[in-house]
Amino acid sequence: MSLQGQLAAIFFQLRGVDLQTQLLDDTLNAYQDSLNLTLDLGRRGLASDTDVEEAKAQLETARAEKTALRVQRAQYEHAIAVFVGQPASTFHIAFRPLNALPPRIPGRRAFALARTQYPILPRPNGGLPLPTLGSV
Repeated sequence: MSLQGQLAAIFFQLRGVDLQTQLLDDTLNAYQDSLNLTLDLGRRGLASDTDVEEAKAQLETARAEKTALRVQRAQYEHAIAVFVGQPASTFHIAFRPLNALPPRIPGRRAFALARTQYPILPRPNGGLPLPTLGSV
């Protein structure tokens, strides 16, 4: 893959992490609401201590996942900084989740691309064709 291709791939991975972060933020808000509700139910005697602890653990797990996403995003951002020749400490790409759909490939073109990527050879006994070994 060319350097431009690698840069583009890393950039789209970074935007994918931004989207995951956005989804995780929504999840964190829902888990916090769930914990608040469980705590309230616990005070009223309608939820057990186990329920409260499970809600807390669920929220903490999601927070840890968010930390891992921050680290992953920083790694992608630093890789892009290296590609463009900027110091990683001063380089920043604004948070913006990937919200565009991939380009649409017309049906015939997609089939032609798939056929060149994954050639199918006829079986010697006349049965259904199998993908070639190099295509798996």
